Amino acid sequence: MAEVFDQIGGVRRVVEWVEADPRNLRDFLVMIWPRLLAAQALDSVAQKLAERPPIVAIETYIVDPKEERPLVDVTPQAPPWTRDAAPQLPNGQPQTNGQSPNGTRHPPPVRDGLYSDD
Repeated sequence: MAEVFDQIGGVRRVVEWVEADPRNLRDFLVMIWPRLLAAQALDSVAQKLAERPPIVAIETYIVDPKEERPLVDVTPQAPPWTRDAAPQLPNGQPQTNGQSPNGTRHPPPVRDGLYSDD
């Protein structure tokens, strides 16, 4: 492509084309120049990568955590409605939110359309 560019007049011909019409200048600055800059950047990156030593091995290391680092507790917390005092139902009975005495969740029994612990 460089040879073709030289044979059609090279830089001198591009300058003549740009100076021939203001729209040509706009076309050069908007459509051609940004592509040339991008190509230059790619060439530069390719050159730097070619100069780097090749990757010959990928190694994985397993590192034991240090004991002095504080551990983070990731135990899920109970929802707020199970930690607080049980709210009262309209019939005066405490609402258990489905929490049984041993800490397991279960749906509360229903009697007469109201929750009941009986």
